[in-house]
Amino acid sequence: MSAAKTQGVWSARARITDQAALNKLTECLPAEVIAAVRRLATPAERNKAAVRYSGELKRAFWLQHDAEGVLTCITFDTIVSLEQAAELWDAIEQAPATLRFDEICDFYSLITGKVSERIGASS
Repeated sequence: MSAAKTQGVWSARARITDQAALNKLTECLPAEVIAAVRRLATPAERNKAAVRYSGELKRAFWLQHDAEGVLTCITFDTIVSLEQAAELWDAIEQAPATLRFDEICDFYSLITGKVSERIGASS
């Protein structure tokens, strides 16, 4: 599993064939997000994505299973409402190409007004 973190945005990745990495990826996620990860972490779900919002945690979660069998979970902190989460998801989904982590952080900053400096792993 690899991970990158910025203020307000975290990204974690795991191969769907690596059960230990998937367990590590899900260990701090709410139950409804873990269920979505488990559904996506199958060969039949390649090239699919899912989104979830936790009002209790004020966090949004964007999940993607890519063509190479890697599942990515991006966590957006301090998302104040389902409407704000939907605005963020729409921006990401309407992007013309595959986004790098720093570009996703830019959308987070634009939508929330919070500064999100990129720290750590490469995109």
